[in-house]
Amino acid sequence: MHARAALESKALLHDSLGTATAADLLASVTADSGHGERAARLLGTAQQIWDTLGRPQMGMPHLIAARTDCERQAREAIGDAAYEAAYRTGLQTSIDDGLAHALHQS
Repeated sequence: MHARAALESKALLHDSLGTATAADLLASVTADSGHGERAARLLGTAQQIWDTLGRPQMGMPHLIAARTDCERQAREAIGDAAYEAAYRTGLQTSIDDGLAHALHQS
């Protein structure tokens, strides 16, 4: 999967902007495939990275819209309570562990 490969390479390069963008992309692909819990958890991990950059999605409307759509899809797939729990797990897990989890999903 190209999104996973992008995330892996950006993380290896310590490219925070690229890693955050790739994590959002992988979350979107994951939500599109019906895996709402994994998508929510990845969005939580990605949010940690965006928080270090100071401006979520760098204020770019198309990136904000894609993330919003991903969240909507994930919530529809698993419900609000399950989404919030998975998102919180991603947000509270270390970035390295969150990325490792994302990269080792099948």
